[in-house]
Amino acid sequence: MSDPYRGVADELVEELAAANGDPSAEELALKKAIKGYLDIAGGGEPAELGLAEYFAQEGSVESPPALERVPGATDQDIERWSDLLADLAGY
Repeated sequence: MSDPYRGVADELVEELAAANGDPSAEELALKKAIKGYLDIAGGGEPAELGLAEYFAQEGSVESPPALERVPGATDQDIERWSDLLADLAGY
């Protein structure tokens, strides 16, 4: 089954990698991902749609979640991004 959000997730991976630890660039990347996800979903509440879970937790060995696919990301980076994503999405 095709993942309609994969393009948004791939763009988030690229933008977080390019941000290179810049907090404002990371926040902008996460905000764009939230908007892209909601645009595809056609609206709704992020928590009900599982937005943060999609980018931070859902995946498999073959296709890990977006935050885990950022090259060079540490566990601390992933935790920071996950927390910020949840805050920005209104969890």
